[in-house]
Amino acid sequence: MQKTILYAVLNWGLGHATRSIPIIQYLLERKYRVVIVSDGDALCLLQDEFKSIECIQTVSYRAEYSQTGKTFKLYLAKQIPKFIHVINKEHQECLKLCKKYHVDYVISDNRYGFYHPQLPSALISHQLQLPYEENKWLEKIVNWRYQKYLQGFKELWVPDLSPPNSLSGKMSALAWSNVYYLGIDSRLNKQERDITYQSLSVISGPEPQRSKLEEKLLNLLPTLPGKHCLIRGRQNLAPIEAGEIEIIDLADKEKLEEKINACEFVVCRSGYTSLLDLIKLKKRAILIPTPGQIEQENLAKTMKEKGWFTVEHQEHLKLQLEANKDVPELPSGYNFEIIEQFLSS
Repeated sequence: MQKTILYAVLNWGLGHATRSIPIIQYLLERKYRVVIVSDGDALCLLQDEFKSIECIQTVSYRAEYSQTGKTFKLYLAKQIPKFIHVINKEHQECLKLCKKYHVDYVISDNRYGFYHPQLPSALISHQLQLPYEENKWLEKIVNWRYQKYLQGFKELWVPDLSPPNSLSGKMSALAWSNVYYLGIDSRLNKQERDITYQSLSVISGPEPQRSKLEEKLLNLLPTLPGKHCLIRGRQNLAPIEAGEIEIIDLADKEKLEEKINACEFVVCRSGYTSLLDLIKLKKRAILIPTPGQIEQENLAKTMKEKGWFTVEHQEHLKLQLEANKDVPELPSGYNFEIIEQFLSS
């Protein structure tokens, strides 16, 4: 009898959706019935990718970013009660969907309410700890509360290499017996293509920082030689005049794969999934962390220290590509044996 998997994906940028695609494809190849749950642009992307399976819209976190990076942490902290409410609400929805669809397993990419106490539930996340270097006391309190949510899951899957080779560093270094490292992967593949674009800019994430970066890029790109392409990362945006810059609102896998392989270098946020794409395709890049977002700032710092990518900050953006070391050949591909063992439980 075919078993059913409820697969929930966070809509906070597109990285959670894109990194889940290889896993969902694997589950479908193994003849599992998959029901996808998400919202917003992540849901649109997954609906386009998997047209034949059911996709359900769920409650949105509606994360809002401050106008400046300096107030980001405080602005985000004020939204914590809202996030807790959403987690509680999505947990109740998870229980209802499990009953409605006769679910056998729950897999969640960073949606902490999508677990079932009576069913095997796995969380996919490279953030098992939340570093806050400015205040170690507050860091301890925040992580104590945060990890209470992690305890609802039977297994925690980190889409990263195991320490000491992990890209996420301290964020994923949690010494629990149910933590498994899946390895690194990207839904994109390297292709031999003629270089058509000098740069490809890929924008994603919540407002207003998405629009702020878009505005800066639209002013800077025309001053650079060559042809440029910009992917806005959202649907239903107001049209913009961009002169010779090719504009794409939201790119599916094939379009994104084509554009990255055909560009000299990439301009993007330092989101974790973006790094995996760049590493697998061995593309030079300028990373621009979202102002004030601790995770992206930590990842950008690590990549700069390794010398793999150029890092610039949004406030002082110049788009000056540095001469970086080549990204090393890292093992690519998820360890699906971990997933298979989970599904055998």
